[in-house]
Amino acid sequence: MRNRSLYTKPLSPRWQMQSGGENYNCECKEPYSGGNCDSSPCVSHPCQNNGKCVIDEHGYKCECTSPFKGIFCENGPCSSNPCQHAGVCKVQGQTFKCECRQPYSGKKLRIGSMYTKFL
Repeated sequence: MRNRSLYTKPLSPRWQMQSGGENYNCECKEPYSGGNCDSSPCVSHPCQNNGKCVIDEHGYKCECTSPFKGIFCENGPCSSNPCQHAGVCKVQGQTFKCECRQPYSGKKLRIGSMYTKFL
């Protein structure tokens, strides 16, 4: 508790003053924390895949860019690992593309060329 006559900080939407007679106590409003109530859950960048972290009445939420979904925008076209045979999945627009390793080809790398070359 501090003496109210020593109070000089302007009011902030991030904290509230709890009074008790001549004294007061500053408390951070949810979801803010820290000495100046300047730390929020968005500081840690919880949203993935270019999702935007937005403070709301429950703390925060992630606004995902298409085609990503999920609480943290973690689910997208490559989430289920659709590429077989060690192919690398790359998001392309609303879908995915597999980067193939020889001798595989096809959308999900299911086609392999198994042949013997005779000289």
